[in-house]
Amino acid sequence: MMKSLIVEEAEAFLLTVKYLEPFTTFHGTVHERSNLVVKLKLDNGVCGIGEATPQKMLGETVDSISEQVKEAFKNLLGLDCSSYANWIDVLPQFGSVSAAVDIAIHDAVSKSSKAPLYKFLGGSFDKIETDVTVGIPDRRRAEAAAKKFIREGFRKLKIKVGIAPLSDEIRKVNEIWSMLSEYGDAVIRLDANEGYSIEKLRRLLENIRADIEFIEQPLPRSMLKEYYKLRKFTDIPVMLDENIKSPNDVVDAWKAEACDYINVKVSRVGGLYKAIKIADTAERLGIQCMIGCTGETCLGITSFINIALSAKNIVFHDLDSDILTGTFHRETLEPPYRLPLQCPGHGISINDLHGKLTPIAKIQIT
Repeated sequence: MMKSLIVEEAEAFLLTVKYLEPFTTFHGTVHERSNLVVKLKLDNGVCGIGEATPQKMLGETVDSISEQVKEAFKNLLGLDCSSYANWIDVLPQFGSVSAAVDIAIHDAVSKSSKAPLYKFLGGSFDKIETDVTVGIPDRRRAEAAAKKFIREGFRKLKIKVGIAPLSDEIRKVNEIWSMLSEYGDAVIRLDANEGYSIEKLRRLLENIRADIEFIEQPLPRSMLKEYYKLRKFTDIPVMLDENIKSPNDVVDAWKAEACDYINVKVSRVGGLYKAIKIADTAERLGIQCMIGCTGETCLGITSFINIALSAKNIVFHDLDSDILTGTFHRETLEPPYRLPLQCPGHGISINDLHGKLTPIAKIQIT
């Protein structure tokens, strides 16, 4: 049995990083991200850190999470985090505060066990293959970005759609596919981020000549029952993303026959523990999962690599936001693969972070 591990000190920061290129989805264009970073110190002297991105779809803002993390710290201080049961219920149900704290606890507890995080979680794989995302409306710039990623060694491209006139999007996807034809193992995935109606989506799919592995969240999350109709007129597998926050959402999607796959976002669902619960629920229902990201840097992404190596139902990987911001840890990237750091915990320290780090909260046992 693991000895008690008491949280003695908690700190929170905002980490601001810029994208190398503006990143566009149906929900808008972003030039930079301000993420929450949490650092916890245990009574054995071990520190753990975690990162998560504020979730706009949950109503989170930098200001709201700054206040929420202070309240979470009051509940955490003095708690024994050696068992999930001791701390999981004191955190918010969803969102970035829960996620950042959860990752920091996992880091500290696995360090205390002197095990890499993925082995602490029961994992045995040593690498995963990631896609890389092209979030550019202009088709010529999008094609140039796709070509660059392929030349760097990536073989799976996720193309953002729903961000330009339909005729331009059709041409963009077809031209990227034509360019990829010389690479026999290249794969295209589409992600619409809720950007289409049924009719507009039908026109897109009827005019695309590319071989699409799957299309992610093509319809608004409020249209869950319409996904059944969508799946009747296309053979392209459908993945849900924005609909998924909890195991109950997976059950709802299964009952509605709404998807083939789901995308699990750690910052949205509230951490690694809850992400694993969602993946386990999906597995029982026969739905395979992807692990995705929402703008995290090397800290968040390296944590997600560790969970991906330990959850057998996570078979697709979209872990590229640190690539798009140039904040990746060089030892975790060998295109097209992501690798864990072979040291206790997830292996990332505060000194590994790139960007502007601003303190927002600190509390300790006195």
